[in-house]
Amino acid sequence: MGNESDKDKNVAVSSSDVIDDRDVLMARIASDASAFKYASEALRADREVVLAAVSLSGKSLRYATPDLRADREVVIEAIKKSGKALQYAASSLQADRDVVMEAIKSSGKHVQFASDELRNDREIMFAAVSTTAGAMRHASENLKEDREFVLKAVGQSHVVLAHVADRFRSDEEIVLEALRHWLDFQRREV
Repeated sequence: MGNESDKDKNVAVSSSDVIDDRDVLMARIASDASAFKYASEALRADREVVLAAVSLSGKSLRYATPDLRADREVVIEAIKKSGKALQYAASSLQADRDVVMEAIKSSGKHVQFASDELRNDREIMFAAVSTTAGAMRHASENLKEDREFVLKAVGQSHVVLAHVADRFRSDEEIVLEALRHWLDFQRREV
């Protein structure tokens, strides 16, 4: 049986509570990463505390201070847990190729949180579409109008066709490539 202070560390935190004690917060984070949202401003700026929280739940990054949301190592750790954490990263890291590539490993849809410049980048968008065809909806208009890119992307998934410029839906070569992918997909499913 634990002593009184151990027992206190496991008590649920109400939304009106702010946790100022580092040890209490670290213990609560260890059992429930969402406890980080109750951290005091000082603890939200504590790199070790933030790393502990984001290593369990990438979404905890949203409660970190702006300085730590701009810390590459902290953001990468958060993204490894949840690519969606990219949305809470500083804009400088949303424009960082390596950070964005890490985020889209789990799902291409996370490219929506990347900078406009990277959503216009062929390599980034092809990687995103390769993991999640629907990521094409987040591509720049420039890429949606780029025939060569669209042809390559529909070769990854016929679903891409729903998110490209209208004129490509009647482009014979692109439609045939989409159909080829669809047929391959159907064969694998049987």
